[in-house]
Amino acid sequence: MKYIYSVSIILLGCLFLLRLPVQAEDILIKGVHIITMKDDQVLRNQNVLIRDGKIAYIGKKSAKAGRVVHAKGKYMMPGLMDMHVHLFSDDAMPQEAGPEELKVLLSNGVTSVRLMNGYQHHLQWREQIKNKQLLGPTLYVASPEIVGRKYTQDLHGHLLTEPAQADSVIRAIKKEGYEFVKITVDVSLPVYNQITATAKEVGIPVVGHVGPKIKLINALKAGQQIEHLDQYLDALLKEGSAYTESISDFNLWKKDFWPSIFEVDTSKISGIIRLVKENNVYNTPTSNFLQNAFGYGMDSLEILSRPDYQFTPASRRPEYWRRRTIYFTRVNPTEEMKERYKAIRKKIVKELQANGCKLMAGSDTPDWFYTYGFSLHRELEEFVKAGLTPYQALETATINPAQYLKVSDQYGTVEVGKVADLVLLSANPLESITHSKKISAVVKHGRYLPEKEIEQMLEQVKAVYEAN
Repeated sequence: MKYIYSVSIILLGCLFLLRLPVQAEDILIKGVHIITMKDDQVLRNQNVLIRDGKIAYIGKKSAKAGRVVHAKGKYMMPGLMDMHVHLFSDDAMPQEAGPEELKVLLSNGVTSVRLMNGYQHHLQWREQIKNKQLLGPTLYVASPEIVGRKYTQDLHGHLLTEPAQADSVIRAIKKEGYEFVKITVDVSLPVYNQITATAKEVGIPVVGHVGPKIKLINALKAGQQIEHLDQYLDALLKEGSAYTESISDFNLWKKDFWPSIFEVDTSKISGIIRLVKENNVYNTPTSNFLQNAFGYGMDSLEILSRPDYQFTPASRRPEYWRRRTIYFTRVNPTEEMKERYKAIRKKIVKELQANGCKLMAGSDTPDWFYTYGFSLHRELEEFVKAGLTPYQALETATINPAQYLKVSDQYGTVEVGKVADLVLLSANPLESITHSKKISAVVKHGRYLPEKEIEQMLEQVKAVYEAN
């Protein structure tokens, strides 16, 4: 009882501190190397003046500022953007713990986040962050999920089984202030067609899963922004294959579908890419989660040693261990199947990039001991494993999302006039993408968070996860 009481005090104290007004200050960062993300060059030994939360000057001259940071040997880049995040406070922790989760993201250099199954309180946090009443990443919030069948008793979303239901739901989503329509499970093609028609009329993008009832070609023609490379493997099945579906989405959990990976014809990728380009479709592969959970796998010692474990609620850990056990005992694809699965997904990502299609980083966290913040850096590593350069990988978490969100006039590059959402690193991520994790400081809304303060924040937050 004493332990629970102490944790409650810590939690309340942390929440109080986080809800204090976010004070911007004039900051001069001296002698820093800048990765602007306008190109893959590095501006050496620059001084950067931040005033009123924006970049006021970049150059060799000095200036007066309330705070001077000597950053010789450090590298500055835009804050990272994670385009696919869920929060434990959506179901596994109390809503009041949500702002603590935002600290974990910010501490990892993630300064903008798209929440993919929105709640009204997310919209409130979004406004508080925008008004500098709450310290956290800038939030973009997708609607509660739209499904074609109720796959869980505690569905947070809209069950649509008839096209006539869709029009009013999409209009309500837009009116409530959500920025995207999120589709997940078993939506039929007639319902989907009405969703996309109304969404286009009211001006709200459609994002999320593509199920076998919709099929990839219809989603691409509708201009839907695709998550997880859903239905790509299905669309690549050989002509005349005995399989009509492959291992997209929930089929990963079905043992009988795994042999279909040998029926995938990668020569058909070019036809898909033509449709992606014609319809300007952005893809978020979420490779870190899918490749690692279902392909590479992790042994128990690795799971326990990663920081993610400490930022997984104690109450949720047994369920994650159970899911992992179920997958590797009941499904348990062969090594040959897993190797082909990983190789094909990497090839799709590489071909999309090589043909000028836009990719965005999304961690699809939290799940299976992959926690937001930490996992975004691994997502960047997966892009490099697929054949992208470190610079191209960084584009997926900076300028590409900014362009998709239509905020590239404010975010995504380091330029005078842009919002000072910045990350300082102790090593050059263009030399090795793993250096994106070597965070020396984060700047958000004109507030400078040095490494020591970040470490203190994370230590405080750990207690919240242990108590829930």
